[in-house]
Amino acid sequence: MKKITYGLLIGLMVTTGQTIASNDFGNEFHINGTVQATDLLIDIYPNPTSKYLNVKQLQFDGSISQLEVFDLSGHTVYYVNEKFTQLSIYVGTWKKGVYVVFFRQGDKEITHKIVVQ
Repeated sequence: MKKITYGLLIGLMVTTGQTIASNDFGNEFHINGTVQATDLLIDIYPNPTSKYLNVKQLQFDGSISQLEVFDLSGHTVYYVNEKFTQLSIYVGTWKKGVYVVFFRQGDKEITHKIVVQ
């Protein structure tokens, strides 16, 4: 097991500074025996997408949340730092390719890949 503090994975990552183990498919992480997956904090759909990307918080606690989308070269293409429960982001003008969504709510962080077609 490794201690991950921050980094990028193509897939899903929960970054809490706690000990994390992943399954063979890289889509689940266990933190102190609890499975953390992207659908526990946010729902991102449709993926892949060509027009709109919807982000819905499933555990909105009333605090300010941060959402950042960046391309694989590290350039930020979308950023919001405010209270929200749901966003609809127009991606129709973005270049086709893979992007990374970074979401933070309190001390919980998730990265997730999306594909724009």
